[in-house]
Amino acid sequence: MPLEQTAVSGGELLTAAMMIYLVVARLRAEELHGTTGDAGILMMDNPLGKANKALLVKTQIGLADAMGIQLFYATGIQDTNALGEFENIVRLRRAWRELGTDRIHLAVEAMQAHVDSLERTNG
Repeated sequence: MPLEQTAVSGGELLTAAMMIYLVVARLRAEELHGTTGDAGILMMDNPLGKANKALLVKTQIGLADAMGIQLFYATGIQDTNALGEFENIVRLRRAWRELGTDRIHLAVEAMQAHVDSLERTNG
């Protein structure tokens, strides 16, 4: 089938692009360092906006683990199916604004309990 006639979702397209990147990053790390150790980190801004199906997230995490690459996702999505695939979830929330400097301070909290409670509520 010609490529222009294939129908894929945005999440599938994102996952395919991510898979290519992960393999290339692994090969590059082996070429540069001659080792099969960790290949680095991949930071993504809101990939769960497009790729929030549990199967896509599992695929991304599985390949990243196999390639020795740490995934770091930043997202505002509260989709329990997607978030439930992650071992570690950290929530950053605005705690206060400093009056003199107008700096915003963040509070960090573990979020797995939050995901578990959402699953019980929705499930």
